[in-house]
Amino acid sequence: MLTGFRSFDELLVLSSFNETRVLSFSSAEGAEDEIEEIDLPAFVAETATLLACHLGALFAQVTASGIGYSDGTDANVGRWAPEGGKKITLAVTDGTRIVLAVEGGVIVLLEEQAGGLVQVGCVDTPTRERRRADDSLGRSTQLVNEIACLDIATVGSEAVAAVGLWTAQTVLLISIPSLATLSSQILDTTYLIRSVLLTTFSDGITHLFAGLGDGSLTSFVVDKASGSIVESTRKTVTLGTRPIVMCAFTTKGVVSVFVSSDRPTVISRAGDKLVYSSVNLKVRLPYAHPCSVR
Repeated sequence: MLTGFRSFDELLVLSSFNETRVLSFSSAEGAEDEIEEIDLPAFVAETATLLACHLGALFAQVTASGIGYSDGTDANVGRWAPEGGKKITLAVTDGTRIVLAVEGGVIVLLEEQAGGLVQVGCVDTPTRERRRADDSLGRSTQLVNEIACLDIATVGSEAVAAVGLWTAQTVLLISIPSLATLSSQILDTTYLIRSVLLTTFSDGITHLFAGLGDGSLTSFVVDKASGSIVESTRKTVTLGTRPIVMCAFTTKGVVSVFVSSDRPTVISRAGDKLVYSSVNLKVRLPYAHPCSVR
């Protein structure tokens, strides 16, 4: 927890393409809420933020050049960066660990240990170039193409990362923390994969969603025992004409998926099938990532 704050829900991180600002929400008993801009230790304001998260006892900011982290005090401030000056292109977290995509098609896994961020994981897959644990990028996995999108979720009792690749039109499921490939699937499309989402619905069925650049969405059921994609369950629907971004949410204990495109849609499960419900808006909202506001 940051010193002076009851919880991280009292902080709002706003990022543009070249700067980041942090707003603090505070209130005294009987008084109105107040909003003020603050500076956080290890937090860089003059750059865009790819991900800001609470990880164990740490608050971390992921930027293209690396990760700054602290426990909210100046006494415990640290930084991690990829070797060789490589850039971070994507970052996701499940609240326990951070999964990064580094330019060149590299997956990196970091966890909070003893008040700092430590790179963990190993390589064990015949489908990709093997990299030793002591190489220039430490413990990481080299993929055959650049990484287009990432997600991380719990499948069964294990953490799994979903990865979409540029050019190859392939989605992968990667075991965490071993970074070994559990399953892969090539999508029969000429459009690029723009987003992936791995989520388990309220009935216990896990789905992998891949949103494409033409507004279509492909889904698969994932076998929780093996972590493999069940190819026979493939289904593709057209939800819009613009690239798709997705976010899972829970309402009254029911898990659903919000699809952001030019035609917003909510996906739920009823019986043994997915149900796609259009969202009718009276006011046109500017396009934004669906998880940008909580």
